[in-house]
Amino acid sequence: MTYILMDIDGVLNPFLAWDLEERGFNPVSHGWANWQLNAELHAPWLQNLSAIASLYWCSSWEEESNYVSRHFKLPDFPFVKLSGPATTSAHGTWKLPYVEDFLKGKDEKVVWFDDEFGVDAFHWAEQRGNTFLVQCDPSVGFSSEQYKEVLDFIN
Repeated sequence: MTYILMDIDGVLNPFLAWDLEERGFNPVSHGWANWQLNAELHAPWLQNLSAIASLYWCSSWEEESNYVSRHFKLPDFPFVKLSGPATTSAHGTWKLPYVEDFLKGKDEKVVWFDDEFGVDAFHWAEQRGNTFLVQCDPSVGFSSEQYKEVLDFIN
């Protein structure tokens, strides 16, 4: 089994891009925020990835992450809890202690998508082994090249 940890802002919502409409991203509003999402591009990728791995949201949106699932017409996915105290020590990558807690006792492959990895996260991934960090540019988001790299890593 492989775990996929999927961030949203900067990954599925490339908030620093200026050409989102031309690239098929559409504005989506949800109560407290507005985003730009591309269901035509990302929904099939997430559907495929969730069929071959255990997909978890790894976003500060936590349970609200499933708003994206519903917008993409996908089932709800569980999420990594990114609030409250983490049992591991503080790191430069703010999500890392929570991810370490989530993966405690799990030796399976991990693919983690985010746009805010620090050097500490790459060092952790190297030490852990079987871990692929997908560093997304927040002006581009999750790309077709990265999708292919993830499939190669999983297979």
